[in-house]
Amino acid sequence: MPQGKAITRRTENDRLPPLDNTDFREQNLRGADLHNASLRNADLSKASLDDANLTHADLIGATLRGTILYETNLSNANLTRANLTDAVLIKSRLSGANLMEADLVRTNLYKADLSVAILVNADLTGANLLRCNLTQADLRGAYLRNARLKGAILVGAIYDSHTTWPADLVPSLAGAIIKEV
Repeated sequence: MPQGKAITRRTENDRLPPLDNTDFREQNLRGADLHNASLRNADLSKASLDDANLTHADLIGATLRGTILYETNLSNANLTRANLTDAVLIKSRLSGANLMEADLVRTNLYKADLSVAILVNADLTGANLLRCNLTQADLRGAYLRNARLKGAILVGAIYDSHTTWPADLVPSLAGAIIKEV
């Protein structure tokens, strides 16, 4: 399997061949440059992607269970229906990412930037969102039961009557805006 250094130092216009359905389980891809990569349904379970560049990557349906993504850039990535259960995304950048219907159960998103991210119908049960930036994120239908949100920035985040919040949080008092479809 490719190591991180094997897929680094690409220019903005360089394209990787499609990596859809590729098995990257437990691989070391630290610092890999995978911007614009197509990784649909790829298995990245327990891989190390610390400090990797996955901006604009297509990760629809990808499996990232237990994957380490510390300070990884996933801005504008498409993670629709991706499985990130138990993944570590501490201080990662997911601004503008599409996480619609993603499984983020017990995911560690401490100090992650999820501003303007789409989390419609995402499952964040038990997720660590401490000090996370959710400014203007779309949380309609998201399931946040038992998620830890202390210090999270929710200003301008939108939610609806289907969004399930932790019992101790009043979203409107945190700056979130209710918006029904």
